[in-house]
Amino acid sequence: MKKLLIVLIILTLSAPLFSGDFSDNKMASFFSSLKKGQYEKGIVALLSDSILEEKIVNVTQNLNNWISQFTQIHNLYGDYLSYDKVFTVKLGNMEESTYLVYCTDYPIQIVITEYFNGSKTQLINLYFDDSTMDTLAAFGELY
Repeated sequence: MKKLLIVLIILTLSAPLFSGDFSDNKMASFFSSLKKGQYEKGIVALLSDSILEEKIVNVTQNLNNWISQFTQIHNLYGDYLSYDKVFTVKLGNMEESTYLVYCTDYPIQIVITEYFNGSKTQLINLYFDDSTMDTLAAFGELY
């Protein structure tokens, strides 16, 4: 019981590290660029000042692949309309937020993982896909 209390106190104290503002602000800026068709601008803003910047933004082929993928999503599923943050999972100093991005014909999901290293929160992983049906089956609400 004493260990459980200590764990709860630690989790309570670490909760302010993630207010969700970091990924939410990044996602808002990124989505605004998506809606305007400015994929490169959005990707660069989303990944700037993260460990992914060097791997994606600073490698022309990787950046072009991401731009191409968001262009293909637009071509397949239609205009980017809106998005919702659907859930967040926290573990220690990491937080993973899943967003649904609604397109005209079908939603995609974008998952952003953040890490707080004691002094700074940064994006350490991001992926996007169209497996929203799997997410619905796993996390959807029953009405």
